[in-house]
Amino acid sequence: MFSFEMFINKMQRFSEEKVKSVVYANSYGNFGIAFIVSLVLLDLLNLFVARLNVYLYYFLFIVFVLALFVFISGRKVGLAITENRIVYVKFNFIGYKEKEIFEVPFDNIKYITVRKILFMRFLKMSFISNMGKLERIRLVFSSVMIGPGSNKFKENSKEVYKRLVEVQKVVDRGDF
Repeated sequence: MFSFEMFINKMQRFSEEKVKSVVYANSYGNFGIAFIVSLVLLDLLNLFVARLNVYLYYFLFIVFVLALFVFISGRKVGLAITENRIVYVKFNFIGYKEKEIFEVPFDNIKYITVRKILFMRFLKMSFISNMGKLERIRLVFSSVMIGPGSNKFKENSKEVYKRLVEVQKVVDRGDF
């Protein structure tokens, strides 16, 4: 079983500094495009396959909806805050094998917006990566988690949100 403590240890391996707070997150970029493409494909499926074989249509429809669900829900991200950096790790769709790792010093952040809507925290951020490229990320994380480690996750979520709001204020003023 993959626990929150194991996730904290995994995120610590990606950082040079000691990680203070860690949260699970989901990336939410290009959802509109995926939704529009899925509607078009479902319409084409309905138009051509449903007329040929209804049972094949139902089977393909269920497979397609499940694949879309896996695509949308499989955008796993880890977000950690250290003393001077934000650690952003993007994981593969299946499992927790890292795909991209960014350790972003607060000085390299060019734009950051943090919003809170009920139990969800939304983050949009642009920063200069180690390669000198401008990277843009959009992610959402919750303030609650069900299961073991939920109290620790709630505290970490609160700390991450508070630190991100402080960074946003500093970036808006330009006082690094």
